Amino acid sequence: MNVTELCCVFQTLVNNNRLSDSVFVIAGKIEEIDVPEKVDVIISEPMGYMLFNERMLETFLHAKKWLKPGGTILILTIIIFHAYIENPVLVNRFKANLSY
Repeated sequence: MNVTELCCVFQTLVNNNRLSDSVFVIAGKIEEIDVPEKVDVIISEPMGYMLFNERMLETFLHAKKWLKPGGTILILTIIIFHAYIENPVLVNRFKANLSY
């Protein structure tokens, strides 16, 4: 799902639960949107490579400017996978370049 589709689903949930007078769905990157007033909650669906290469951590810090005092950011999902792989050729190359 892209951002627009996801926001349509969220807006349907808001409407079906009769919350449209107090819950507003805004599609877009937090750095590019304009919010008319500070909010209690920001819900985010982070997309990126381990939150580091696409500067997602900075994005969350930027989002804080839209929060009321005591407000919170709810992050839908963050999963970081790590895999240990051993390659003897690379290990030997690395060891050869070490200087103690």
